[in-house]
Amino acid sequence: MRSSHKDPVIVAFLTLTPVIAFVVAPIYFFMYGISAVEIAVFFAYLALTGLSITGGYHRLFAHSAYRVHPGIEFILLVFGAATFQ
Repeated sequence: MRSSHKDPVIVAFLTLTPVIAFVVAPIYFFMYGISAVEIAVFFAYLALTGLSITGGYHRLFAHSAYRVHPGIEFILLVFGAATFQ
């Protein structure tokens, strides 16, 4: 098994990001509350990243199951990358 000098950085990023989110989010919610816009953005982001992984990364890029406009392809790439999978 080969090791890279980047492994600790990747592990730290993937470990600390959710930990920080679980600590900071409740503090933010307590201090500032949650607006309807933030809830809408959350659900939009959830839907776009989910669709980008299943419809973009899996069906479009892995299997070439269909073709899309380059603008849609770019959106699928951006939101697919935003999932950090």
